[in-house]
Amino acid sequence: MPDHAAADPDGMTFWPEAAADAERRYAARYGEPGPNPLRVVIEIEVRRALGAVKVRLPETETSR
Repeated sequence: MPDHAAADPDGMTFWPEAAADAERRYAARYGEPGPNPLRVVIEIEVRRALGAVKVRLPETETSR
């Protein structure tokens, strides 16, 4: 995230540049968003993912 940040008493950190960047990315993909002074950006950092991966093995002569 950008270097210029402000934090409120609840520990939330604000980067005004992040909302502007998100609006630019949205506009490039979907079109210009309407004005919204309350627009926020939520950053999610994935530290660990749970789940199973199914691997499909290639067929061999013996598996046919």
